[in-house]
Amino acid sequence: MSKKIAVIGDEEVASLFKLVGVLDSFTAKDGGAARDLLRKLAETGDYALVILTQNLADEMGREFEELAAKFKNLAVITLPSRIGPSLKKADVLREIIRRAIGFEVFIK
Repeated sequence: MSKKIAVIGDEEVASLFKLVGVLDSFTAKDGGAARDLLRKLAETGDYALVILTQNLADEMGREFEELAAKFKNLAVITLPSRIGPSLKKADVLREIIRRAIGFEVFIK
């Protein structure tokens, strides 16, 4: 059985991902709604990857890290959003690698 990819973000982000083929793209109006949706998706066991916009992850606070760590068979990554501070591409890549392999890699 193949696992699916889901996206949680604002209306614009969800629509864009649907256009490129990620049909399980959901909108969340705030961190609480994103938390509930992330928990629901994780508990189904149907997803291998959930992409969450950074502003929603920031609103979730510590709960985001706890949920991301709780479900071992699910990779949860953040996507920099237009709202809030943006990260350099190397910082985003470093964070994805850190979550995937369990330790930080420094890029020179």
